[in-house]
Amino acid sequence: MEPAGLDGLPDHLLLDVMEQLDTARDISRFGSSSRRTHDLVQHDGWKSFVRNRFPSLTVPSDGSTRWSAVADRLTYLDRCWDKRGFLFLFFQEEGHGRGRNRWPRRGQSVTFQGVVGAHLLPSLRDEILACGAGEDLLVRWRATGDGQRSETWRSLAGRESGYAAGAGDVTALALLDGDSRPEMLVGRANGEVQLLSAADDESFGRPAKQLLPADQDESGGRQRSPGRLAVTWAEWHAETRMAASCRSSLLTLHNLAPSEETELKPVACYDASRAGAEGGAAPLVRCAKFMGADGIACGIGGSHEPLRWGKIRPTGVDLVSATRSGEALAYSESPTEKQTVRAMEPVGGPANPNLLLSAWDDGTYRLLDVRTPSDRDAVYRDRFQPYHAGSSLLVYGMERFVAGANSEPVLRLFDFRQPKPYYHFNASPCSDSPPSPAPPEVAQRRAKGAPEPGEGSGGAACDAGRRIVCRWHAKSRDPGWRPDATLYLGADVYDRIFSLAKASDTSEAFYCGVRGAVVEARPTLAQDIGRGGTPRPAPAGWTVRGNERDTARVGLLETGVGRCRADGGPLGVDLMTTADMYRYRPWHPLSTFSGGAPDVGRLDSRWQGR
Repeated sequence: MEPAGLDGLPDHLLLDVMEQLDTARDISRFGSSSRRTHDLVQHDGWKSFVRNRFPSLTVPSDGSTRWSAVADRLTYLDRCWDKRGFLFLFFQEEGHGRGRNRWPRRGQSVTFQGVVGAHLLPSLRDEILACGAGEDLLVRWRATGDGQRSETWRSLAGRESGYAAGAGDVTALALLDGDSRPEMLVGRANGEVQLLSAADDESFGRPAKQLLPADQDESGGRQRSPGRLAVTWAEWHAETRMAASCRSSLLTLHNLAPSEETELKPVACYDASRAGAEGGAAPLVRCAKFMGADGIACGIGGSHEPLRWGKIRPTGVDLVSATRSGEALAYSESPTEKQTVRAMEPVGGPANPNLLLSAWDDGTYRLLDVRTPSDRDAVYRDRFQPYHAGSSLLVYGMERFVAGANSEPVLRLFDFRQPKPYYHFNASPCSDSPPSPAPPEVAQRRAKGAPEPGEGSGGAACDAGRRIVCRWHAKSRDPGWRPDATLYLGADVYDRIFSLAKASDTSEAFYCGVRGAVVEARPTLAQDIGRGGTPRPAPAGWTVRGNERDTARVGLLETGVGRCRADGGPLGVDLMTTADMYRYRPWHPLSTFSGGAPDVGRLDSRWQGR
């Protein structure tokens, strides 16, 4: 009789065993135990690991997807985000100085506001980045499949298409899959919305459709203010091929289904100024997001009902306030004033069309389930600058989100503080010492000689059988030891974060549109930055900087847990009493970061305490 072993178990039991393994290291070791387990891990194990450990992330996949590579990518990204490991690249026009002496382009009193959009092509190997730089459009195609990497930049000069600086500036941008090629939905300061080819061929930049406004005949010859003429948002829904654009007090929908028509009339329109008499200036529709195939939400500026959502029906758009009267402003410093929602993002991917995160002018970020009667299900706020508003958002499943500040070049990194199935530090060695450096509130208690909660708990090594967790792993799991953070991108001349974009939840970078520049933020650990590096291409007439004063002035401020407590007083927030600032060590070709031992500190080794 042969001894019992793993090879004697059916596949479904082996997969059940793998579901109990916490880390990719454990899955890999399990697969190396026999040829059969190796084949099972390669065929089904890595896919199961990704779906069980990262269930809220949207992972693009097809029949050729290598799930081991996906698992490697997601676990690495999780480590980079938790350790705040980023590489920053700044794309700017040549001939424009830096700092306060930088002059604006082409006679403008101020330089352009960077507008960015990113998209993953159906091949799942190529990404597109589109940037609005004043009246010009810049597009980059990046191929990353099969270990190959190539980047191609092309530009579309607005002046050659009849657009002047200022009035013809790009103010809204979205990338989408067209009938046979990628396309760009472009909104401008003069109110125009166009669908342009984004293919890297002879059709690049060619107009495909003109999206007509809903109110083109209602002005009666009156002069509109530039702020109400500009398109403030552009969005599209892949399943229904519906496009949404925001301008003045209007939310307008167009059907982008293939047709011979070059001018598209709106299929529906919502006028926020007619939805309720609030008095004063008409509200401004700032942003919109599709919530599933027939749902939509929009953010309103200058309204007592700044967040509205509802259904797209054959008869039109039917929206109601997402917050009950009075509760919408409960977290505001001035509860009687009108409020503004500047940005919003669906949370949880296409499988969950009911969760919405919104950025409010009172400094809060509110998570709302539209199925519940409550006006918010969770509220987040920067504890160091609690009333500083956000202007843009990026969401990564139910794990984390990034908020761009509305008044300075700042990125705020928040953890949703939901239960996580995966923690990268579970694969780190045990220790009887806590992680280093200590978060600011812990460091302050130590300086005062006050005991830390849980001080002395935990052993020198984890023992699952005895339910013992070492001190290092116990502290790593403590939310207080995983504080939210603020990233300062350096020069004040960048002004604010006008827009944020990523191609997918698994992308190797996200992008920030700032004043006069586009910033690429790549989650990367210091130990993985190659010595010397490869020069990154830039658009014609532009430069890319990632190793000079731009990155030398990047700073990290840890700000504690930003999810508000239910008992946190009228503001719903426990304000910070201390914070720690870290200085960013810029990489340069002579850097010695490459090839070092794995970094087991709480923060990436590029951050140095001031």
